[in-house]
Amino acid sequence: MVKTVGNSLMEVIDRVDQISVRITEIAHGTAQQAQGLDEINTGVSHLDEVTQQNAAMGEEGTAPAHNLGRFAAELTSSMERFALAQGRGAVGTPEADRGAIWRCAS
Repeated sequence: MVKTVGNSLMEVIDRVDQISVRITEIAHGTAQQAQGLDEINTGVSHLDEVTQQNAAMGEEGTAPAHNLGRFAAELTSSMERFALAQGRGAVGTPEADRGAIWRCAS
């Protein structure tokens, strides 16, 4: 009977050792997952920062583009006061761009 109890205790100790090894493996896996999640979090934060910078740059580029459009419209309006000598093409046409002489239409 003592021998049977001794064998049973040895089996319990072996099983506890196996459980301990498995718990250590789980803890190691959990640590690796935590590190991976930290890296993902860092990447997402960086992506968010870059997205915000791109949005700001887009907003900064919108105002000059609108100003340029307004300036082009004003320039076109100003150029409409001029006519080409000798009845050559309209402003901005290839005929007008080939050395035509400009004169004020007013």
